[in-house]
Amino acid sequence: MNKLVDFMGLFKAREKFGLYYQNISLVGLACLGTIYLESNYLLVPLKTLALVGVLASIVVTVIFIKYYKREFGIIWALFHNLTIGCIAVYLFVFTNDILSTKPLSIEIVPIESVKLQDNHQRGNRALEPVILVTIKNRQHKITYHHSTFKRVMQSKNVEITIKEGFWGYWVLKNVEFVKS
Repeated sequence: MNKLVDFMGLFKAREKFGLYYQNISLVGLACLGTIYLESNYLLVPLKTLALVGVLASIVVTVIFIKYYKREFGIIWALFHNLTIGCIAVYLFVFTNDILSTKPLSIEIVPIESVKLQDNHQRGNRALEPVILVTIKNRQHKITYHHSTFKRVMQSKNVEITIKEGFWGYWVLKNVEFVKS
């Protein structure tokens, strides 16, 4: 039973040189969860985020390859480096927003289409509206809670607040429905 609970040794306290290194993996997973929750407002292409994560993982692997061979198992090192990549992606997205000194701009954007999708919640199944808008020549999907269904269906435009980020990718700050 203990082997089942401690799948891949994730909850075993692992320490080298006074550093509990599994905490880095837990922070990386928390960063990945935060990015997923904020994905409605994320205008950075997925390919760019994947590239940042993979490059950070490769750089860390190359720098610490001897240490990983000596101290870690290969599976744990791979998992560890991928979560470091998640931290790098989070820092990329966070610094793109926080370090930007560009002013906010407000634009009215037409809603191109509205689709309904299942929210996949057990016990509270409902259809969530998903709108498709074009922001800075890039199509973007925004998912809303099922309680906003009537407002979404009555609107033809959205008012977006955006700014250019530090790394050159746009940051979506706010989306409001404009009554038609």
